[in-house]
Amino acid sequence: MKNRLSVCAISIAIGAVFLVTGCATSNNNSVTIPAANAALSFAYGSPLMADQLRNAGLGERFVEYWQAHADKNWKRRYAIEKFPRDLEEKFYVAYHANAWQLKSVAITGVQITEKEATVDVVLTVVDPEKKIEIPQYQRDKWVVIDSAWLHVVQDPMLSGTFQ
Repeated sequence: MKNRLSVCAISIAIGAVFLVTGCATSNNNSVTIPAANAALSFAYGSPLMADQLRNAGLGERFVEYWQAHADKNWKRRYAIEKFPRDLEEKFYVAYHANAWQLKSVAITGVQITEKEATVDVVLTVVDPEKKIEIPQYQRDKWVVIDSAWLHVVQDPMLSGTFQ
């Protein structure tokens, strides 16, 4: 009887190890949150969109802006923003401190002139609690000021339009 209980206990223990190991390694719904400073993934709806941004001189600035977001380098991103009102860098950095990790940027549309651009993007962010990817559509506005492309802030809390 004692041997039977020992064999049963060992079998249960081994089964529990396999169960726990299996659960820990086979969760297909879990998403890895990319580390800050990891190269951000950019996808263009067509090669023409990448050419439009590059030819207008916006391509590098666009990538720099979104890479700063992925790196959570809010001071760098602040320097690339065009605010409709005065906003302190300290507030901007604190406001973004808990932003979800940006994983990828998909460019789905580009309308561009010499001094203004609208770039339709789908940002994929990772919910840190649920570990799931969430796509967010955004229409980026850009303007040229003093020969440099700046991202136009549209967030109601930062632009002063929150009601």
